[in-house]
Amino acid sequence: GRYTGLGIAMLPDGGLVGVDLDDCYADGKLDEDKQPLVQGTYAEVSPSGAGVRAFYLGGYGDGKCHRVGVEIFCRKGFLTLTGDRICGDDITTMPEAVRARRIAELSGLTPGAVHAALYEPVGDAARLVAITATLQQLAGTHRQHH
Repeated sequence: GRYTGLGIAMLPDGGLVGVDLDDCYADGKLDEDKQPLVQGTYAEVSPSGAGVRAFYLGGYGDGKCHRVGVEIFCRKGFLTLTGDRICGDDITTMPEAVRARRIAELSGLTPGAVHAALYEPVGDAARLVAITATLQQLAGTHRQHH
C-alpha cells in the first residue's frame, strides 16, 4: 500500500543505510542501470512515484550526487516511506563488492575507486576532495551514456 507522512530518521550508529535513486522508475519498471543497487534487499517506490528507495543493514558514509541521481543516507537525514514495495522481503547487508563492480562497469572507474567514493567514511578534507572528484567523474560518465 501507499503511505503518506511516514518516515525514518537516519541516525549515527543506527545500522541502517538508505539509498535514494531519483528519476529511475516508470511504468512499473526500474532503469536497468540502477537494478544492481537494489537487488537482494527491500526497495520501494519513492513518494514522487519516479524514484526508488532501497534499505540495507550496515553503516556507510552519507553522500549525494544529484547529477547521477543517487543519495546515500546513513548518519543523518530523514527518508519518507510509501510501503509500495518493488523488491525484497527483508532488509539485507549491502554486498559492497558487487555494487562497486557494477558501477565501475558503467563508469569506467576501477571498482576500488567506486568503493572508496560510495562506501568508505570520510576522515579528512583531502579524502572528501578525492571522493567528490570521483563522484563528479561518475556523473560525467552517466551523462555520456544517456
